Amino acid sequence: MDTKVLAELHIEAPVEEVYAFAADLEHFNELKSSPMRGRYQTVEKTPEGVGSTFRAYAHLVGGLYYETTGRVIEAVPNERVAFTTEGRVMETLMMGTFVFRMQPDGSGTRLTVEYTPPTIEKIPVIGGALGSLIDKEMVREHDPVWAELKQVLEAKQAA
Repeated sequence: MDTKVLAELHIEAPVEEVYAFAADLEHFNELKSSPMRGRYQTVEKTPEGVGSTFRAYAHLVGGLYYETTGRVIEAVPNERVAFTTEGRVMETLMMGTFVFRMQPDGSGTRLTVEYTPPTIEKIPVIGGALGSLIDKEMVREHDPVWAELKQVLEAKQAA
């Protein structure tokens, strides 16, 4: 499975602020364009970040309820934070790992969002087709998120 870059953007805000936002998924509740539509909840928060757990939930079309649990698997303050889903069979198969990388960039921060595709892409024949669909959906769903994330962080900086 190849890691894919979902986004690379410059944000006019200090690395510390970008990291603080990205390291706590509840901040994504501020984003109207988030795929989970503001439904992230911290379950357990560890002082160092690694091992912190969260849940994301949504009511989908037709009243179906969807919930997933995730865990912070890496946290290097002001450099990177990584999240993955865990627990259920479908989350293991269908979800991947996200890594937010931050580095100083002039007067702001360069944010790179990487995505490691889900396990389902390893399944011969159907995995490739499903993986391609999942990748396209990830880009379609998340492009507005990155634009809004930039806007929100820059607005906080300007305030």
